[in-house]
Amino acid sequence: MPTGRLPERLTVLDAATRAEADAVLRTVHDGGSRALVVSGAPGTGRTTMLAVVEHTARQLGMTVAHARAMPGEWGIGLGVASRLFDALPGQAPPGWLPDHWHEPPGLDRLAKLCSAFAAAARRNPLALLVDDVRFADPASDTLLRMVLRRVRHAPLALVVTTSGAWPSVPPGLPDNDDIPPAEDMTLRLGPLSDDQVREACRRICGRASDDEFTSGALAASGGNPRVLTGALTDFSHVGHPVGRPGPAFTSLVTEHRRRQVVAVLDSLSRAAVEVLRVLAVADGDLDYAPLRAMAGSGDLPGDVLTELRASGLVTGSRPVRPADPVVRERALAGMPVPARRVLHAAVAALAHRSAAPDRVVSRILLGTHHPPGAWSVGALRRAAATALDAGDTEDAAALVECALGGHLTVDQRAELLLERGAALVADQPVASDRALALVVAAPGDHPETRMRRLRAVDLLITRGAATVARRAITTRLAVLGQDDSAGAMAERHSLVALHTLARGMMHPPVAETPLPVRGPEYSDDPVAAGVNSRLLAVRGTDRGRATMLAARALVPAFDEQPLGLPRLAAATALLLADEFDATDVGLNTLLGDARRRGARATAACARLGLGIQAVHQGLLDDAEEHLTEAHAELPRSSWHPLMRPVVAAHRVVVEVRRGDLDAAARILADEGGAAAAPADGLIRDAERGFAHAYLLFARGAFSLAADDPAEAERDLRECGRRLVARRWHNPLLIPWRALLAAAMHANGGEEAEIRELVADERRMAAAWGSPCAIGSADLTAGVMLGVLGDPAAPGLLADAERVLRATPMRLRHAEALAALGRSLLDDGVAEAGVELLTEACGIAEETGAAPLRVRVERDLRATAEPSARRAAASGVLANLTAAESRVVEYAVAGLSNPEIASALSVSRRTVELHLSRAYRKLGVSRRAELPGFAVAGTTR
Repeated sequence: MPTGRLPERLTVLDAATRAEADAVLRTVHDGGSRALVVSGAPGTGRTTMLAVVEHTARQLGMTVAHARAMPGEWGIGLGVASRLFDALPGQAPPGWLPDHWHEPPGLDRLAKLCSAFAAAARRNPLALLVDDVRFADPASDTLLRMVLRRVRHAPLALVVTTSGAWPSVPPGLPDNDDIPPAEDMTLRLGPLSDDQVREACRRICGRASDDEFTSGALAASGGNPRVLTGALTDFSHVGHPVGRPGPAFTSLVTEHRRRQVVAVLDSLSRAAVEVLRVLAVADGDLDYAPLRAMAGSGDLPGDVLTELRASGLVTGSRPVRPADPVVRERALAGMPVPARRVLHAAVAALAHRSAAPDRVVSRILLGTHHPPGAWSVGALRRAAATALDAGDTEDAAALVECALGGHLTVDQRAELLLERGAALVADQPVASDRALALVVAAPGDHPETRMRRLRAVDLLITRGAATVARRAITTRLAVLGQDDSAGAMAERHSLVALHTLARGMMHPPVAETPLPVRGPEYSDDPVAAGVNSRLLAVRGTDRGRATMLAARALVPAFDEQPLGLPRLAAATALLLADEFDATDVGLNTLLGDARRRGARATAACARLGLGIQAVHQGLLDDAEEHLTEAHAELPRSSWHPLMRPVVAAHRVVVEVRRGDLDAAARILADEGGAAAAPADGLIRDAERGFAHAYLLFARGAFSLAADDPAEAERDLRECGRRLVARRWHNPLLIPWRALLAAAMHANGGEEAEIRELVADERRMAAAWGSPCAIGSADLTAGVMLGVLGDPAAPGLLADAERVLRATPMRLRHAEALAALGRSLLDDGVAEAGVELLTEACGIAEETGAAPLRVRVERDLRATAEPSARRAAASGVLANLTAAESRVVEYAVAGLSNPEIASALSVSRRTVELHLSRAYRKLGVSRRAELPGFAVAGTTR
């Protein structure tokens, strides 16, 4: 074959495809005849293929006639044939006049034109090329089929391109006037191969693409040559075909695909466009037949589905759907907005009549402005509930928002607003609050309406939107006025109880106009019972009454009492009362119900409650899991600032007890309250909330562990001040006194104040009366009094160990074991001390409390140092306090000051103070003299 330069256009045709086309021309050049139908979807290279054929034919010296069929030529004489003869001057039949091209031709005239083509081919091999033959006018199409039948009579090549099949037989024309092409007469162009993509990149970008870019480019473009080459041409100015294609390349592919689809849409008949729009709305979820009937018959002969398939805009058979999202978007983009909404409503109604699933009907309804009929609202609500169950809050919110555009009663609108509030809480919490506030303000006296209002208030307070809830409650109570009906009284008492919780979330508790009614302080109503049980528990009074009220709050079925907040309050009371099993059952039951109802804030708080219970029990791994799941239920950004610090605070406590201070510091930094950061970096609302007390406690625990007792004391004092101002005295709620006493001692605080803190905690624990509270308070007292050298310390430690052993507080019990074991060692009861320390070490290992385990292991190692033990027991050291003796013992064993501080759970400053006092009592001036002094003391 002759060679020469191709026209200046990119081709990505592979060698085998071009060789097949070249074989056709070679046959004709040698005196034979061939026909070739180049078939492929738009953009697959059909026009490029025809250009290659034309170039090769001219190189071979063949006569070439090239024409492109246009969609607008349907029914216009011999449009394609006339342009073919324009390329063959003087080849028209004798006597043919220009006007004949515009007159309806009979078969006799078509036969003359066919003979003229054959005569031209006999003079010189002829190549007739027709692009997009499916758009050819009927007369030209008939002529080309006649040429196809007679193609073997002369050295003639007939090459046509189409996106479907050719020839076709239009109605009313003889079907015996052509011979369908054999399989070897059809050249099908498909998606590009990997090698073709690499070659295209080499030609356009200057280098072949690597494997990752190749596969990514094929996936993004669907292997469509026109789309890919257009995108690569633009991309070559800003990037290289290496690595995974990024958003920039994907955006270019989408833009070129959009241009291609627009061009194809412009070539479609009106009927095909109408059908495509209906298919775009249905998106493969409905059968084709009813959709085709909905669009109308149109004005194009034949089945429009064949036309759509040929255009490459639809795919599939059952169901038929747009080929890709760009087709769907562009098909509907040309419609006016009102017409588009009407079309969505019509297709949705068809889907409803066809018993399509709610997810299908509701998806289509999203394109309407006002959902048509009550059935549409029902479908949208059911689909929204399903989306919530699956965690798709964004879809659920959109579905509810669409349903709100329908014709609704007051109650229906309020119910939808409640569902909207629940759906939006994760992604748009402020919009959720507004929706819920509207529910509270909705009128109506029906029991379901009253309960709906209470549920809205419940969701508001659970997320922490206390200010919005208080205002809504106050407004609603004013509307209720003096209504003394049973329903109004029940609603009033529940609202007052919920208002109490909302008010208590602020610090200091807000002062406002008294409510128009006061609920019974210890009402047996399930809502008030839950609130009052928590009030008693946090104040640390009347444990029996608090437990009874909490149990009453958890007894009703969720259909009878669906509010989550009173159940959460009751669970808090049960936890503080040592009712761990009941707490676990109550919170897990609430978690399951909240998930079923789509109440994500309630589910998150139930998870938080389970995490707090695990922290109390010292189950650090379980605590971390629950606290992490709390943020999975409701993202951190969706928690109200009044509530948000609670999760972070307990996560910090967990990490401090694990000994991972870096992780604790990161959590505090994220929350804006790290010890190293200024306090004014916190969100102002968070500082005003009750939850800030938890964060202050966590910061204090972190600072104390990080050897910064001064910072710890500041935070813990403020934490205590806030809790005392609220009269939240229960020592189990936030054990701030124990840490504050340790921080004060490390800072050289007044012994009297430390003793007063210890005594206060024991009094509060005795008033509450739970074993966990009493045992924990005794442990704090034993440790602190031991540091102060009080002889009552060992007895308190023994009492604490005995009481805590019978409770689920495993980590606290391990701390009691370790403290009592060290005390016994100091008293010379080595065997019993080692036994307790060994048990403490095992529990610390199981719970993951690394700092406690390290301290206990060092104590056990120290028992193997006889010289240190004899020195501690010698008469020379008898005038040292127990704490000073302990520090000297570790110093003699070779531990550094930071290591001693970690082993004794005190600050480095405390170690330094103890050593300074010990030096003075022993008459030494530096650490190096301690080992020799200890040996000398032992020999006396």
